[in-house]
Amino acid sequence: INIQGVPDYVVREHTEWDAAKQYIKGWDETEQGYFQDAVWYGGSLWYCVVKEARVGVPPGLTNTDWVCVRSSALILDIESSEGDFFRAGTDWETTLVAMVMHGDIVISDDDITSVVWTRESSDTEGDKAWNINQAKKQQTMQLKVKWSVDVVQPWTYNSKVGFRCTVTVADRSITNIYDIQ
Repeated sequence: INIQGVPDYVVREHTEWDAAKQYIKGWDETEQGYFQDAVWYGGSLWYCVVKEARVGVPPGLTNTDWVCVRSSALILDIESSEGDFFRAGTDWETTLVAMVMHGDIVISDDDITSVVWTRESSDTEGDKAWNINQAKKQQTMQLKVKWSVDVVQPWTYNSKVGFRCTVTVADRSITNIYDIQ
């Protein structure tokens, strides 16, 4: 205990989180000292910040038993079910799926506070109309593109249209753009 009467905690770093183990920040009778447990989970280092963390509940962005001190970045990956390139002048359909990861942990829909899809191209007015009528607030978006309606006209060599997905997770926001050429 330091001069102000506050315990000096010894950090015990565990190689990986164990669902059956009790993690603490406090006095350990067995070791006869003040300890703060730290675990590696999902590619990030987490410190226990409560007297006893809930057994079986893993560290996470919304778990108040833990604080992330060394983190893998949040990653937003957007996949298209039909690839990236589509034949000009024909109607086509694809499903865009946004997946948010924190290290190697998939962030669940419950931990995501908002998802906003928008279209970006050289057609500002068309983008505005599409965004009002088509933007979804979910991780999966069925994108049905009609050549004459949803794609910028005239379509020329190197024309592009992008679909931006902005996701907000536990006070952090990440954005990724999916370009269709």
